[in-house]
Amino acid sequence: MKTISLKIPDDVYEKVEKYRKAMDKNRSGYVMEAVMEYTRKKEREELKEQLAKEINEDRNLNREIIDEYDHLSNEGLENLKDEWN
Repeated sequence: MKTISLKIPDDVYEKVEKYRKAMDKNRSGYVMEAVMEYTRKKEREELKEQLAKEINEDRNLNREIIDEYDHLSNEGLENLKDEWN
């Protein structure tokens, strides 16, 4: 394990003390749990952003495929139209 030393404002310290005592946790355990929760939150946000990016890329690819299909379909119809005339 690694050690982290930090300084926090007095009012934040008082809140930490209040809640950690109510939860019957030691200071290190309380702060470690808070850091872990914050880290999980950031990881979820990162995954959400990545998923949104991939969905957007998929949508763009699907649009390109549909546009190409429409172009080919219309080209085929034009050739048939010419043959019927």
